[in-house]
Amino acid sequence: MKNLFNILAVMLLCQFTIAQSLIGGYNSTASGHSLSLDYNIKKNKSELGVGIGINLPVRYQGDGINEYFGKKLYPVKSHEFIAIKTYFHQLIYEMGNFRSYAFYDLQLRRSGARTQTYYGIGYDSTLVKNRPEDGIIYVEGIDEYGPYFWIENTVGLGMDINISNNFFIRQKFGLGVTMIYGHDKGNISVNHFGRTHIYGFLAYFGVGYKLK
Repeated sequence: MKNLFNILAVMLLCQFTIAQSLIGGYNSTASGHSLSLDYNIKKNKSELGVGIGINLPVRYQGDGINEYFGKKLYPVKSHEFIAIKTYFHQLIYEMGNFRSYAFYDLQLRRSGARTQTYYGIGYDSTLVKNRPEDGIIYVEGIDEYGPYFWIENTVGLGMDINISNNFFIRQKFGLGVTMIYGHDKGNISVNHFGRTHIYGFLAYFGVGYKLK
């Protein structure tokens, strides 16, 4: 009985030494943009978090001739708006209200994409100046493709700044690789293996509330 009491006491002590927070934030990643709500636990110099987010459609797709996936995520169906994330922080430096750390961030999405593109619809020889292709007449259009499974892996540095006893500001910046899996039903294919990848960065800004 005494041993059981000691075990319970240690478990309760560990529970009270774990800090917990809720954080609402904005994510900009290689695939696009999202809003997220995270829950994390922090003990000693480490922090572990999980979150759920809402994927935001990218309104400007840019020229898609050479790039079909970077910042091109475009959810249409309800489940395509859902993002899931987890992350791990390791403390680097802490002083007063300032805290810096290294992090690993993992974000998962299942969504289609779309991009701005141009289609040749005719030829006008009067437009030719130096090259024959100068005479091609193009019309602007939008290509929609997917859906794909996006796995975004990022490492980087972040910081937290306390603005009151309970609230703090969080910023994170990192570099990573996004793995993309799937076969498109239209005119765009990832490749014959059904997978590809892109490189990009993560920029995150959030406001957190300390639960205890």
